[in-house]
Amino acid sequence: MYAITELGSGFVNLRTHRSNVPLKYREFWTIIQERFYMMKFKNLILLLFSLFSLKAMAEPVAAARELAFKEAKKQQVTHSMVGIRDSLVFYALADQKAVLVLRIDHKDIMFAVTGTVYLFAPDATEEGMGKWINNQHSDGLFPEVPEPIFQSQLPEGNVSIFERKLMGKEKQRLDNKEFSNYEVKLSIKEHRVQGKFHLVAFEDVAKVFLELENS
Repeated sequence: MYAITELGSGFVNLRTHRSNVPLKYREFWTIIQERFYMMKFKNLILLLFSLFSLKAMAEPVAAARELAFKEAKKQQVTHSMVGIRDSLVFYALADQKAVLVLRIDHKDIMFAVTGTVYLFAPDATEEGMGKWINNQHSDGLFPEVPEPIFQSQLPEGNVSIFERKLMGKEKQRLDNKEFSNYEVKLSIKEHRVQGKFHLVAFEDVAKVFLELENS
């Protein structure tokens, strides 16, 4: 708080809670103007902060996509143009613009599994996502396909095999190598990525080939 007393002869006395300060009129008005503009600046900053806060509150937070891949369109790939390969399992949810890709290694009976979730833009079509899936395993590449806007690899152990069943044997045509044909049961645990997706836990079956020794 300030108390102002006119002293005459072009001077005023500016009294604060600490001291009395005699000032010329020009000095006095300079201080008043500085105080005035400083208050306006502080008020402006507060106003802008309030506006940004209100805008942030008003903008809706993007909802995480609910991914129930048990209901998805499934596609499995066990062969390439040159023969048997590691197994790929694709789960496509057209309504959620999402694809889950599981890769099952076939080097040994453990059949290690990795999984990756891919999210596409809202304008991606089911046909476009299907072409993208084709490009992940085929040499017949489509030139124009939607690209994922987000991808996330599932944590280690999130996908596991809890049962293996030998279904038979198959010989590869090009080199006559022999493979065991297994049906495996997969367990995919629930997983969340904040603000992106919620993967609902599910179980499924897949096919994988294991090369026989000395074949």
